[in-house]
Amino acid sequence: MRPRYLRRPPRPLKRVGYWWSPEEPLLPHPRDYVDLSWDEGERQDVVAYLQSAYYLYGWMGFSWCRFGCPEGIGAWDMTDGTWLFPEGLAHYVAKHAVKPRPEFLEHIRQAGFRMPELPEAEPLVLIGDLAQAVRGILNDYIRVHNELFGGRFLRTLRRLVPIPGFFKVITPPTHIWLLPALGMQLESIMVQIATEGAPDQTALTLASYTEALLQAIRKLGRICTQLDRRRDSPAEYTELQYRDDVAQYETAVAHYRGLGMQLKRAFPAP
Repeated sequence: MRPRYLRRPPRPLKRVGYWWSPEEPLLPHPRDYVDLSWDEGERQDVVAYLQSAYYLYGWMGFSWCRFGCPEGIGAWDMTDGTWLFPEGLAHYVAKHAVKPRPEFLEHIRQAGFRMPELPEAEPLVLIGDLAQAVRGILNDYIRVHNELFGGRFLRTLRRLVPIPGFFKVITPPTHIWLLPALGMQLESIMVQIATEGAPDQTALTLASYTEALLQAIRKLGRICTQLDRRRDSPAEYTELQYRDDVAQYETAVAHYRGLGMQLKRAFPAP
């Protein structure tokens, strides 16, 4: 089957099939979802469904099987327009009888095990197209930054420290999913720059800027995630940790903005 790609998610996507790793120890382990009694016919239908999904975000390397299989099991995040899942989920279903969680499985059943038709993205083959895509991601990220900081980094801190008490969480839940989504789009663009872009100074400048913007988005994402977690564990994120994270984020912002001046000379705004 010919691979099909989407440039941007059509809506906020539900996540499924992301597993435990040393870097993310709170995620579930796939062994807890093994069901050897699962109907074989339905399992194969689910495998076919997953394998026919749309490619959305590319990563810089292959994922690894949590059951110890030696081969890499995918380097992309896939979507059916409603759910987001790793390319390797089909491997877990096919090779290890890992049964997806009930709401996702019911969604597949309701679709008749047929992938919906979604608008496909045109391949981004020109450096100018890639730069335009990065500019769109930048605009989405700036809206989040401005909502949190309003242009001043410590303003959010003052809003977060009521008297009496400490840290009143203001992070909207949308930021928790939006920033990682923007980061994954940048990672996909970086892969395309490396594989499709001309090896000249313009491509190198765009690659450096994209990497710097990605780091800034990741640092802001950490701040949002930590603030959101404080609702359950207030002691886990202190004022000192917040100030340190903001300082690192401010440095990352200054870095990508500096590279942005070089990028403007190569790609002036229309």
